[in-house]
Amino acid sequence: MDPAASPGYAPHTSEGFLAVLKRFSPLIFAVIVVCNLLLINGLVFFRQQPKPGQLTTKAPELPKAPLTGIPVSPQNADITAQINQATESVRLQILSVLSTTPQPSQTPTPSPAPSQSTSQITHDYFVPLGTGFGNGTDWTTITQLGATVNSANYGSIKSVVFEAAVRIPTGNQTVYVRLLNADTYQTVAGSELTLSGGTPTILTSSTISLASGSHLYQVQLKTQLGYTTYIDLARLKITSNN
Repeated sequence: MDPAASPGYAPHTSEGFLAVLKRFSPLIFAVIVVCNLLLINGLVFFRQQPKPGQLTTKAPELPKAPLTGIPVSPQNADITAQINQATESVRLQILSVLSTTPQPSQTPTPSPAPSQSTSQITHDYFVPLGTGFGNGTDWTTITQLGATVNSANYGSIKSVVFEAAVRIPTGNQTVYVRLLNADTYQTVAGSELTLSGGTPTILTSSTISLASGSHLYQVQLKTQLGYTTYIDLARLKITSNN
């Protein structure tokens, strides 16, 4: 009986072999890859093993990547070299751009100089009013105490005070002293001084104001019990900004 006439018979031709090979090609390729990996790892393992009788005293120095400086293993050396070669051109382009980019000016911005305020120089002027005494129990003008003052002669007046050195010999009364504008017959506001007891004392009034122009200023005295009271010194202290 002829085998070719049997049902299900397929002749062994080259076309049948190629069909089988095509069918199992993925499996064959996977086997080849696995074998190659095993071979490469085996070679690397046995290459790194020290020979018998030799002690490793120094760890093998791994090559470093030129750009990063990070150690790489021998199996990654080729890959690192390829990466460095690929990025070298980019690095050179970056350096070229940085070298041509204009840098900001290093000239420091001058800071404004501190403003210099004009300082005003003050002067103190003392106008003597003289010395005198009195014992009146009401306000009495001591004619020997006084002076004519022109406020325009002192420029820009900052302050004026009335000063008097008062002495009560008996020491058992209270006395009052003030300044009078003899031309206007008005008491200078804020000029009144008070002393009780027998200790000679220099009294100073609060700040007072002088009338504009030239005026005669005199001293007035009032005692509590009518005992003689002495004014050893009376004066005006004028502080000016000129």
